[in-house]
Amino acid sequence: MVLQAVVVKAELENVDKVTCPKNNQWSLKLSCSNCGEVTEKWVVFSTEDQNPTGAKGISNFVAKCKGCRRENSIDITSPTDYSFPIDENNQNKYAPIGTFECRGLEITEYQPRDGFLVTAPTGSKWEDVDLSEDWNEYDEKGQCSVGVMSYTHKIVSFKSLATLMKEIKDL
Repeated sequence: MVLQAVVVKAELENVDKVTCPKNNQWSLKLSCSNCGEVTEKWVVFSTEDQNPTGAKGISNFVAKCKGCRRENSIDITSPTDYSFPIDENNQNKYAPIGTFECRGLEITEYQPRDGFLVTAPTGSKWEDVDLSEDWNEYDEKGQCSVGVMSYTHKIVSFKSLATLMKEIKDL
């Protein structure tokens, strides 16, 4: 079993918080830990997906590898909505937005999609924000532009949440 996280950072303009909701649709490319086969297409799933495994358990994503025919699975282990930390002291530093327990698979790529919630200091909110490219809006309450730019991510393997936080601190 491998524990992995998607960690992100971005430049923000007049943004208090960017939240990845717990029921986010994750778009990932995966590699089989047994034979190395990589998925050709993006695999999309969420915490709401409940698939039975051959071991009589339930996982958010279950698939047989096309190469070696082994059954592999992933569970989304993010306990709550993740907000990456946004203030002038820690802006543009990596923070986790999702954690995964991978059995027989490793995450090789992540593709941001819509579904993010952006909150301005005035309390204005924008839902279903797509961060696959720079995002900008106008906050009428604050009479200023708001934006999330230069959104980047990495996939990090870790042993525990404590080691994850230490590992991303060094990125």
